[in-house]
Amino acid sequence: MELLNSYMWKGQFPGDLTSIKNRAYHLLKTSDHLSSVLTTDGGVSSVDDTDGPHMWEESIDLLDWFTIQSQQVLKEWQFFDQGIYIDGSWVNLHPPGAWTMEHSHGGAAIAVVVYLDQPENGGNLEFQNPLFYHWSGYPKENTLWQEVKVKTGDVLMFPGWLLHRTQKNLSQSNRIIMSLNFLAFPE
Repeated sequence: MELLNSYMWKGQFPGDLTSIKNRAYHLLKTSDHLSSVLTTDGGVSSVDDTDGPHMWEESIDLLDWFTIQSQQVLKEWQFFDQGIYIDGSWVNLHPPGAWTMEHSHGGAAIAVVVYLDQPENGGNLEFQNPLFYHWSGYPKENTLWQEVKVKTGDVLMFPGWLLHRTQKNLSQSNRIIMSLNFLAFPE
């Protein structure tokens, strides 16, 4: 994972995520706009629902904490002087056996994943090594996908162009995450 360190930031939210998790379950039970385009084996996403978790009162403490963390990260990445704003957010549910296929976050400058409930053996996040093609002739194992171990409360921040996927949820419990896309303010 050494090469990915410059592309990915990982922190642990020190607060309680229970109210966000409960609201996310409610959304996933009641929404008429769930998608399973990138999820498999029973996984669902609220990506097409307009009730984005970043607009919930339950998310205020998390977003305040994240704002402070992201300022330092963006400075270290020499990212944008003009700042970022949330373009959209959603929740994904992966019941036992489900996972999310390889994808990027398109035009998003920054993608964020918050693990609201990550059971033991719930499957980790994997990033495609952006330098994979340069390493293709190098006799080294595991040069394509690099695993990032995650647990409940983990928050990951990475460029939207970075390909990623989840591992299969091998537990007997649900894995639930919140995702946010950030865009840069126009100069």
